[in-house]
Amino acid sequence: MKRTGHPDSDRPISDPGSRASVVYECSVRPDRLLTEHFDELKSLELANKDFVVAGSAPLFIHGLRDHVTDLDIVTRESGWDHAMSRARAQSLPGPKHAPHGDALSLYFFDTRIEVLNAWFPSVVGEVDELIRTAKVVDDIRFLTLENTLMWKRHLNRPKDRQDVRRLEEVRLPRLHAGREQGTGRKDADRMTLRGGSAVDRPPTGQVRDTTPHPWSRFAPSSWLRS
Repeated sequence: MKRTGHPDSDRPISDPGSRASVVYECSVRPDRLLTEHFDELKSLELANKDFVVAGSAPLFIHGLRDHVTDLDIVTRESGWDHAMSRARAQSLPGPKHAPHGDALSLYFFDTRIEVLNAWFPSVVGEVDELIRTAKVVDDIRFLTLENTLMWKRHLNRPKDRQDVRRLEEVRLPRLHAGREQGTGRKDADRMTLRGGSAVDRPPTGQVRDTTPHPWSRFAPSSWLRS
């Protein structure tokens, strides 16, 4: 459902019901913005501050998918009004209920661009928050990988399960320094490093969507296990 590109900012985002910091071991691919889909998106002349690219495009821009077939553009009210005006000017059909979730959608370019006014708000939050916490790539905002993981787990279609596996393979909890006092054991929210790779623990705090450091370089040698 999308195609995409380079990290502009790495802002911490609040993950509802979660308290652990996580990162994703992958890099943004700015070259993936050079596709017909993004040219079509730009032609709609939506203000960049008014929308976030959702769907599977965040995986595409991080190199976790090879291609996308469409772009899901989630807008706040001002962006939605602009999209409605463009649809009327082009004599396109009016808004319809989106197939999944409580949202309205408009289609452009033979359904290659879908503009929506919400994106699973009960799962990942309201549009303003999704825009605020988005990953910015060449001035285009993308839904964070953590929020993408959350809605794909929720929808749980076969193609979503494949994407969930991809995301979980590169999802790492951040390293917590220190050990439990008096026990010599790491608490349940800390991660174990095995040969330089991390074993994920259930998240319990703030989330950060960014390209990670090579954790094994910073982990105490006593934490490394073969």
